[in-house]
Amino acid sequence: MHTPVSSITIAGALVLASLAIAPMARAQSITGTVRDGSGPIVGAIVRVLELNRAERTGAAGAFTFRDVPKGTYRVHTSLTGYAPVTNTVEVAASTTTTSFTLTRSAIALKEIVVSASPTPKTGSEQYQSSESKSQIEFLNSAGSTFAEKISDLPGVSVRGNGSAPARPILRGLGENEVLILENGLRMGDLATFDPAHATPIEAIGIAQVDVIRGPAAILYGGSTVGGFVNLITNTVPAVSARTLSGSAAIEANSVSDQLAGHFSTVYSAGHSAFRV
Repeated sequence: MHTPVSSITIAGALVLASLAIAPMARAQSITGTVRDGSGPIVGAIVRVLELNRAERTGAAGAFTFRDVPKGTYRVHTSLTGYAPVTNTVEVAASTTTTSFTLTRSAIALKEIVVSASPTPKTGSEQYQSSESKSQIEFLNSAGSTFAEKISDLPGVSVRGNGSAPARPILRGLGENEVLILENGLRMGDLATFDPAHATPIEAIGIAQVDVIRGPAAILYGGSTVGGFVNLITNTVPAVSARTLSGSAAIEANSVSDQLAGHFSTVYSAGHSAFRV
């Protein structure tokens, strides 16, 4: 009787490999709480900067990041009205715990810029001149296009070619010397080479804007001599502590008879989220 030695050997090797890998594949997590002097803080933004992951604290001020690889990470938390805090954690065991105690502060928060470097950093840590606008600050800015809404930043102006194709000018440079990204990806088509026919972008649906002034060719290529603008829309929703969450906005412009509206609703259940 012939014995398939090669098959048995391969099967045994696969079993041994799976047994060796199993302890390494065991998921780690980072958990913790955010508090102030009076108790837990709900709705604070907590970020693991090196992983570009963010969560909001739940009803008890708690947060959890699951499936975190082993390593050293900076965990940053911020909330309007409080001074931001960053903790450094070493993820080695299955669960790593850290806690934050925030103090009230009237000083404006340092926005986290996610586009200017491989990992998100605060604006003061960037090696390039950068600015960031959150959703509330962006929507409260004057103008109806995204270029107009960032034209109040230093070194930024706007050339209006109509309500849709308006584009920013960074330090006097524009056209194909300034790159426009959507969620970190190049956008546009052949029509982009004609300024009057640039791909339209609906400003009211943008969640955050990062503006990087100056050459940034290392990350995004040679068409960023003047800099680039990354429009973050949060198309892929994050799981919320609340079952239903979202936002709604409406704006009007009497000069061009513009009327625009936008709403976003996220249903969260367990580790999944569905956006409408």
